[in-house]
This record gives sequence, structure tokens and C-alpha cells, in this order.
Amino acid sequence: MSKILVTGAYGFVGSRLCPKLEELGHKVDKVRHDRCDLRNLSSITYNYTDEGQYDKIYHLACDTRAGDWCLTHAGNQWLNNQLINTNVLEFWTKYNPTAELIAIGTSCSYDQNLYTNEANYLSGEPHCTLYTYAMTKRMLYIGLKSISSQYNQKFMYLIPPTLYGPGFTDKDHHFVFDLIRKFHHAKLTNTSAEVWGDGLQQRQLLYIDDFIDELITTKSTNTIKNIGNNENISLINFSETLAKVIGLPIDKIYYNCKAFMGMKTNAIVSSLDRYYTPLDYGLKETYKYYLETLK
Repeated sequence: MSKILVTGAYGFVGSRLCPKLEELGHKVDKVRHDRCDLRNLSSITYNYTDEGQYDKIYHLACDTRAGDWCLTHAGNQWLNNQLINTNVLEFWTKYNPTAELIAIGTSCSYDQNLYTNEANYLSGEPHCTLYTYAMTKRMLYIGLKSISSQYNQKFMYLIPPTLYGPGFTDKDHHFVFDLIRKFHHAKLTNTSAEVWGDGLQQRQLLYIDDFIDELITTKSTNTIKNIGNNENISLINFSETLAKVIGLPIDKIYYNCKAFMGMKTNAIVSSLDRYYTPLDYGLKETYKYYLETLK
């Protein structure tokens, strides 16, 4: 049994990870933002230094939102994420130097004009609409590498594409979850459902449980790793697949070309060779969760 600390424990990834760790017999301390302010190092030390040494730290917490939020809150996002990441890394270095730290990056950090393998993570420029968020994630990776180099601490930095699946809440407004809500409402009211953009945007989607499996089984090798399935799908194809799952006629989908479109692609190149949950099955499970839990 390991003793594990999880930041962002009540977010989409953390709320799925923590129960899995507990099922495996680990003792899990879950950081929640209303009880511990990660922007303040003393808040972290006050809450968690008396708990003793941790064997592993999962750093999942970050300040971001879906849609165009990053464009209008760039300053807040930079300040908050830099404080959060610096304090978590200092807590790791000073109080838990023998722990493995597993952190999450983002596909948004890649330059879309470059080959999106790990060697290019710090190369080029991230997309302008997500620039601040992307750069704070790059800085997190640089921090991990720097600390590991000087203090010989163990880390792993994993980069997923778009994650989806059961476990989201009313506060989660990623496009997958928003479209489930929109398509379901359109089905019930026999109206049209709006999709932002022209539908040509490419997205790589990974079912949440597939990513959780990688988080739990990954070995810390002081490096960076893409965790994807190399299956890229246009928003048109995604929307039509989701409409079929929900039972919404395809002609009820409306593409708003004047709306915020975001990145043209979030595709990453992954060398992993394993089974991944098919999109149609994953969407069926996600929609089932919505009907049973949130609607």
C-alpha cells in the first residue's frame, strides 16, 4: 500500500482516479480547493506536512475553463497556475523528496505546425487562443526537469488529448459535455443544436478510464509521454456519432461558423500500442451517465 497525495482530486480526472487508487488499497489524501489554497505554500504545508511522507504525488490541479475563457482571463490564469505549480513543486522538493510526482500536461502546448511528438513539446508557439494556459503547462514541465536534474527526484509528465467519459459535473463545460446537453435538449424539444465552428476542427478523444489506467501504471522515468490513441476525428464526424448515440437526427445539427472555434487540431502522436475504448461505446457510457446522474 502506498500513501498518495492528489491535487485537483475533485476535478474530472481526480474524481475518477482517487476511487481507483483506493480500490487498489492505497491511502489517498485528496486536496480540495476550498480547504487548501495551492496558491499559498503555507496552506499546503499546514494541511499535509503532518501526514508524513508521501510515496507518490499526482498533480492534477490547474486553473482553466473551456471555450474562450482563456482569452479573457489570461492574467489570472498565468498568476494562479504559476503559483499553484511552483508551490506544489516546492512542497515536493522540501517535504517529500522521495515521492514520485506524476503531472499532467496538455496537447494545447504543441505548435500545430510541428510534428506533435514529445521532442517538440517545447518548440514553436502554442495556439493564440490557449497561449497562456499552454505556456504555464510548459513551465511546469521545465520545473519538473530542473528539480529532477538538481535533486535527483523522480517524475513523469503525461500529455493526454481531449478526455471524456462518465464523471463530469454541471460545472464541466468542455465541448463533449456541452454537446451532450445540447443534443439531448434538441431531441426532447425537436429543435436544432448549435455546434461552434464549421465542424472541420480535428480532435483526438480519449476515454477517461483509459487515461486513468495509464496514470496508475506509469513508471516514473523523468520524462514526458503522450498518452493518445492516434485517432483524429473532425467535429462533424464527432457530432454525427454523438447524434446517433443520443437519437438526434443529423439534420438538426447547426454549425455556427461565426462562433469561437479554438484550435484547428489537438492531435498528438503517441507510440503506445494498446487497446483503447471505441468512441461510440465511450459516448454511450457518457450519455448513460448523463441520463442517470445529471439530467
